[in-house]
Amino acid sequence: TSDLAGISILNKQEYCKRHGYDLIIGSENYFDTPHWNAIYLVLENLADYENVFWIDLDMLIMNLNKPLTDFLDTEHDIFISKDPVFEMNSGAFLAKNTYFSSDFLSKSLEFVNEHNTFPYHQATFIHLYKTFPACQAKIKIYPQNIFNAFWYVNDPNLLDLYKDWNKNFSIYKEGDFIIHFAGPAYKERQELMKKFYDKS
Repeated sequence: TSDLAGISILNKQEYCKRHGYDLIIGSENYFDTPHWNAIYLVLENLADYENVFWIDLDMLIMNLNKPLTDFLDTEHDIFISKDPVFEMNSGAFLAKNTYFSSDFLSKSLEFVNEHNTFPYHQATFIHLYKTFPACQAKIKIYPQNIFNAFWYVNDPNLLDLYKDWNKNFSIYKEGDFIIHFAGPAYKERQELMKKFYDKS
């Protein structure tokens, strides 16, 4: 397959098969703003698993040998990474099946109508994290390259808004777990995903 979704799903299928994980593919829209489907789907499935990992379609797992358990610790319940602009990027996050995770995701859904434009539920995550000390104690924010390494962009408008985008700390390097093709237009994103899928 050469379409973005097909490439992305093949990549996740290979990863899940290697580690014995279940793969759940969201195919329905539960909200007018589909970005919120991530929160709904993680919350809906959390009770059935020890941990649930969300990853956006425009991201590829590049280190297929690394298990998700490598990112867990005993102190935190939600694991996420930094963003070159915002405090965190919710394109990929790992949630333990705990009361805190369920409560945090449920509270997030209360902001669907308030945060219905970019950056959507990411804005809610940041708001809750800043507002409640319990969130700061239970959410671990990894360096960006752990869950969310970006690729270079050439769009001058993006670079004007996000001046640090192409800095070394946020750009994918061989060995990073995930590459996130945020920013490029669809066709370029699709071509990049095909190129990097062949390397994964």
